[in-house]
Amino acid sequence: MNYFVTLAIVLFIYMTLWFIISLFKKRNDIADVAWGLWILALSVPYGWCAVVGPITITFLILKISGIPMLEKKMSEKPDFA
Repeated sequence: MNYFVTLAIVLFIYMTLWFIISLFKKRNDIADVAWGLWILALSVPYGWCAVVGPITITFLILKISGIPMLEKKMSEKPDFA
């Protein structure tokens, strides 16, 4: 099978699954798309070097701007468990 056809099929499957899962679960779309693009970047020489981007975005969301800020904001509300 042609390389680009295979790449298009993999991208279609990934984005379809990403969309279906995002309907049921609140997710961070930026990190998901970044990891998906990194998977596609693996198909080119030295594409593994692109892992810096998704790791940085995931770190920022988990440790700096996403979860900690939300928990701080929600801890001020008495109904927050």
